[in-house]
Amino acid sequence: LLPPVLRVTRPSPTLKATLTLVEAELDGYRPGVSAMLTRLTDLVFIHVLRAHVASLPAHAEGLLGALGDAQVADAMTLIHRRPDEAWTVGALAEAVGLSRSAFAERFNRLVGTPPLQYLTRWRVHVALDRLADPRQSTAQVAEAVGYGSEDAFVRVFRRVMGQTPAAWRRGWQAAGIEA
Repeated sequence: LLPPVLRVTRPSPTLKATLTLVEAELDGYRPGVSAMLTRLTDLVFIHVLRAHVASLPAHAEGLLGALGDAQVADAMTLIHRRPDEAWTVGALAEAVGLSRSAFAERFNRLVGTPPLQYLTRWRVHVALDRLADPRQSTAQVAEAVGYGSEDAFVRVFRRVMGQTPAAWRRGWQAAGIEA
């Protein structure tokens, strides 16, 4: 997804300011330095990633390239924010101001997967977080990620993950990982 090295040739003022804060934190020990450096390095990464996306040629392929295309990025944002919505290719296309065929072709070319396949994978990704919470039933998770029935969700989950939600949840709990 990312090249081995990202180089920023013209840092933004905010990246420069963030690096100044990193330098200040490294200049002697103060309480909370570790927490500050963790947050600041997250910010540096985001700034570098933004600069990289901005430097990509128009219509670059891959997820980062897709983020550089306003309409595909808007569609991905809709999917991410509202995975429970009954999205169709036509509805996503209309929401971002493209014809159905132009949207489907562009999304597939830039993201590398058709829109509804991307939606399905995103829903399963969101479901994994929810399944880690033992207070949520499989039916509740199914509804939260846009499936009208638990059975439909279980079929999709099994197809994507190779096991049922219940089996995944048992493995998660057996590993002793808490949500």
